[in-house]
Amino acid sequence: MIKIFDGGFGSQLISKSICFECPEELNLTQGEVIKQIHKEYADNGADIITTNTFGANPLKLKSYDLEDKVMEINVAGINLAKTTGKEIAFSVGPTGEFVKPVGDVSFEEMYEIFYRQLEAITISQPDYVIFETFSDIGELRAGIIALKDIFKKHNIKIPILASMTYDSIYTLTGVSPAAQGVILDALGVDAIGINCSKGPKDILELLVEIEKYTSVKLIAQPNAGMPEIVGEDVVYSMSASEFANQMKPYFELNMGYIGSCCGSTPEFTKELRRLVDSIEVKNIKENKASSHGYLASKGKVVSSEAFILIGEAINPHARKAVKLYMEEFDIKGLTSVISEQCLKGADVIDINVNAEGADKKALARELVISGQLNSDFVLCIDSKEPEIIEEALKNYAGKALINSVALDEKELSEILPLAKKYGASVIGLCIENEILPTTIAETVEIAEKLQSRLLSEGIRAEDIYIDPLLFTNKTYSISPLDTVEIVRQLSNKGIKTSLGLSNVSYGMKNRDRLNQTLLSMLIGSGLSMAIASASSKGIVETIESAQILMGKEKISNKTYIELEDIDKLTIEGELIYQLINKEEPSAFDSLLAEKTEQEVINTMLIALDQAGKLYDEKTIFLPDMMQVVEKVQGLFDRLENKAKSSHTLVFGTVYGDIHDIGKNIVKSVLKPFGYNIIDLGKSVTKEAFVAKAKEVNADIIGISALMTTTMVNLEPTIEYIKSELPNVKIIVGGAVVTEDYARKVGADGYSKDAIKAIGLVKSLTEVDEK
Repeated sequence: MIKIFDGGFGSQLISKSICFECPEELNLTQGEVIKQIHKEYADNGADIITTNTFGANPLKLKSYDLEDKVMEINVAGINLAKTTGKEIAFSVGPTGEFVKPVGDVSFEEMYEIFYRQLEAITISQPDYVIFETFSDIGELRAGIIALKDIFKKHNIKIPILASMTYDSIYTLTGVSPAAQGVILDALGVDAIGINCSKGPKDILELLVEIEKYTSVKLIAQPNAGMPEIVGEDVVYSMSASEFANQMKPYFELNMGYIGSCCGSTPEFTKELRRLVDSIEVKNIKENKASSHGYLASKGKVVSSEAFILIGEAINPHARKAVKLYMEEFDIKGLTSVISEQCLKGADVIDINVNAEGADKKALARELVISGQLNSDFVLCIDSKEPEIIEEALKNYAGKALINSVALDEKELSEILPLAKKYGASVIGLCIENEILPTTIAETVEIAEKLQSRLLSEGIRAEDIYIDPLLFTNKTYSISPLDTVEIVRQLSNKGIKTSLGLSNVSYGMKNRDRLNQTLLSMLIGSGLSMAIASASSKGIVETIESAQILMGKEKISNKTYIELEDIDKLTIEGELIYQLINKEEPSAFDSLLAEKTEQEVINTMLIALDQAGKLYDEKTIFLPDMMQVVEKVQGLFDRLENKAKSSHTLVFGTVYGDIHDIGKNIVKSVLKPFGYNIIDLGKSVTKEAFVAKAKEVNADIIGISALMTTTMVNLEPTIEYIKSELPNVKIIVGGAVVTEDYARKVGADGYSKDAIKAIGLVKSLTEVDEK
């Protein structure tokens, strides 16, 4: 049975002609209006009514001086929705900030923000909790984990629905549909999907991709197309019947919930009701792909359907340089090793921070956070210490692997709860109560007991890998060839296996050749993954050859950027390549020694331009772009004659709009050009824009609007500014703003994103200089 959600809320609020700044505060001041909107959707066939609590988290409410009313506003929102007699979904939206490394908020801080909002369900319990319109998987994970902890503390369980919004075929921060499916499935949510973003046709193909990687129900709530300006109103031209017609293909998928988002009205809900009632919904069988084990970073998915190479280098016992990096807390050095392994073919990166004298917890935290900024890597945390494992898992915005847990009550009780809480896979080590097996039969028996125990503790079969142990030849009763046989037997029983490959050749000559030979035998016997040297060309080629012969294919995941127009043989080309691929910009000093500072500046500006083009093509994403900007800014700061401009820019969000992520990104990418940038923050009045612009003699005022409910404030704001400051240029942008709308409201320029803003500002300031 497919259940129908209600539709757009903001458009309905506007139609009621009431004045407000914070939509969620209306739960306390205009309860009858909120109830009326809920009732209109209920009367038109909605099965589920969404609470007016989307932005009722402490961080957003603080912008309206309502932080002390978090509980009151959220509980009121639930109770108002309950008056319809329908099922209720408690709405939780993004905070407007991102979790490290994408943003500046720590996991703990984000967790606490969501925990405070979600506690409302302990006072007035809804039927569902829906996380919606998220673009950062790290932020979404924090919210879901906070909710699961509330469930545990209060002994309650409510279905969790988790929905993201897409900028293209990726979210703003680079999350792929496949990764979304894998990560959220592992966290145990009850439905996964997409809302807002675009219209039904555009969202469908993304949902098809998600379905490949999860067997849970799907949810879709598209917009009613894209907004347009008609007269003085923001309208969506798609009709309710056209919307419903475009939703028909969704019924071929494993849908659990459908609805509509921005621009929709109760009429859209009525048409969806007719559609659902008239279509015989197929009984979708469980996704066959769910039998495979998946691991994922935000944009990369690794499947056990093909062999998985886990890079072993981040281990103080593997490389002397790594040991030194850890002792000196050299995170930059360690992240460079992660990047190196990814480039050479590692599917997953094993991180072992067990260096003597090192602050292991801090190492795990900072290495995982910084590592994600430099490389889109899949994490395997290699530790027996619960606090180290948890520090790594909570700061990793993906589905990780824990290496490892033995058949030991203490280990099982400490580590398995972490795997379940953070949605991680587990390697089970064939050691029972600290005793090693001595025969093939004993090893297989322990492996089966371990597999059974992990299953009984709630770890899914697809998330379990068994390590039957591998010893150096002639040093133990179980030989490497015995291990090959053990792997074969376990594989025949449907048990996935993992091994530390380099153990077999420890202290021996021709290590790489021995490792390669044994690896080919193990893969042929069914080995699923191995921790090995990704730096070994022979190891990587052995795996590639085995995959071809076995007819298996890895999921394609791009790990570096091809720059066809850049000649890397020149110093300039090398610097540009290093900046965009997030490598240490070692070519900078060579370039500075040979070129003038202006030529160096020009090269870095070319790098920004190249990065901007890659961002437009969705080859890199917001975190990547911001890191290029940060590196360029750092290099600018080293120059004696830093880039300077005589031009002053004033930025702020339009009055009523508290969403300032886009504005902040624009500021960041413009900073290297030396502009004097003044930020007035969020929800800025037209009078405040004028006062500050006069005070600092501004050349340009930049105004952003994210919501359809606030973009209508752009025109009166621009009109007032131009009447007071006719010579100041005004530029606008934001998710719902279009070039046509910008022109209509009198703006001098429009930019659809931060990168385009660079060229826009340059063109406007160059005009002034002529």
